[in-house]
Amino acid sequence: MRATLKFQLPDDAEGFKLACNAAAMHSVLWDMDEYLRGEAKHVEPEQRDDVYKIREHLHALLSDEGLEL
Repeated sequence: MRATLKFQLPDDAEGFKLACNAAAMHSVLWDMDEYLRGEAKHVEPEQRDDVYKIREHLHALLSDEGLEL
C-alpha cells in the first residue's frame, strides 16, 4: 500500500511544513513524555502527583486528537 501527499505550493506551505516535521514533533513529544516519567521517579513525593497530572494531560491532549505515543 502506498500513500502520497500532494501540496499546492506556496498556498499549502504550512501544511507541507507540518507534514515534513511530523516525525520530529513525535520525537519531541516522546522525549517530553519520557522526561516527565523520569522526573516523577526523582521528585519529592508531594510533587509527584503534579508531574503525573502533567503527563496525564499530555496524553489526554494527544488522545483528543486520536494520537498516542
